[in-house]
Amino acid sequence: MDKLRKIGIGVWEAKERVVLALMVLLLGLRVYMLVNAEASEDAVSYRDPGSPQGIIADDAPPRPKDPLQAEPVNQLLRRAPFDYVQPSSRANAATAEDDRDSDVRVIRIVDVGNDRYRATITTGGKKTTVAEGDKFESYQLISIDPDTECCIIYSENSNSEIERCVE
Repeated sequence: MDKLRKIGIGVWEAKERVVLALMVLLLGLRVYMLVNAEASEDAVSYRDPGSPQGIIADDAPPRPKDPLQAEPVNQLLRRAPFDYVQPSSRANAATAEDDRDSDVRVIRIVDVGNDRYRATITTGGKKTTVAEGDKFESYQLISIDPDTECCIIYSENSNSEIERCVE
């Protein structure tokens, strides 16, 4: 009985070393499995974009996007869609818009083919022909609706979208 007690005390005192030895063995097994792994049939192979004729390179990840390519930042500059703007004290909502935006007029909308349209817009006395997404002065043409002959224009002056129809 005394021998069993000594063995139990010895195991109890060495429990940390036993756990450490087991962890080192498991780590070694995992490293061995990773180093000596066979190529599986369902392994992913990528096409090297820089190689001619689309030669597939094993274990080559796709190239990252060009970090120097400019991203449009207009969406970040606009007012948040859920901002509350207190109604103006003016009675008429049509007169509530910025005075600088009141001289923007749509003259005509022209179909250039392939479901693309251009709008001729005047700001004061200057006429410009713009497509969807193009900027002119301090405005940007967001969309053109050929059915209603209306355009939605983003104004940097008032930081809002205004809708104008052909007059």
